[in-house]
Amino acid sequence: MAEQLNEFLEKIQKEAVDKAAELSEKKLNEANAEAEKIVSDARKEAEAIVAEAEAKAKQFAENGEKTLRFAARDVLTYTRQELENLLKKVFSEKAGAVLDLESIKPIILKLISNLEGDVTVGVPEGSDTEKLEKYFLSELAGKAKGGVTVAPVKGLKAGATVIAKGSDIKIELTDETLVALLSSQLSPKLAAVLKD
Repeated sequence: MAEQLNEFLEKIQKEAVDKAAELSEKKLNEANAEAEKIVSDARKEAEAIVAEAEAKAKQFAENGEKTLRFAARDVLTYTRQELENLLKKVFSEKAGAVLDLESIKPIILKLISNLEGDVTVGVPEGSDTEKLEKYFLSELAGKAKGGVTVAPVKGLKAGATVIAKGSDIKIELTDETLVALLSSQLSPKLAAVLKD
């Protein structure tokens, strides 16, 4: 009986050890599965974080590039505008010398001789209107198709205007028209230079 009891105890012990080993293996497998799940989840989360960081970095770089492009465009626009303003100022300062009444009298005379009816020549304030009027009348004697009046124009700095009365003809040989003409010719070329 003692032998049977020993066998029985050994059997119980073996079953307990087998059961413990089986339970231990099951717990180990569960722990390994849980560890793999944690690692897998952590890997997915890390990949998501990296992808989000890459997307933000790309967006940041694109925004920086756009900002830089806008800043460069603004600098070019400002530079072009400042150059145009500077050139207009230079043109304005020099236009008076170019449009000196003595220099443009032959042009005015040619214009008057081709117009019909009475003509008014506008000149800068302070000009000797009587002397100019006598000059035009003496040069046009017998050629003019109407009378000539020379009158000062308030605000006119240099040059002259020629107006044929009774018609829509007004010719401006003024500092403002010269500056506008030069500026309109220069602006597209200046813009092309600054664009490159």
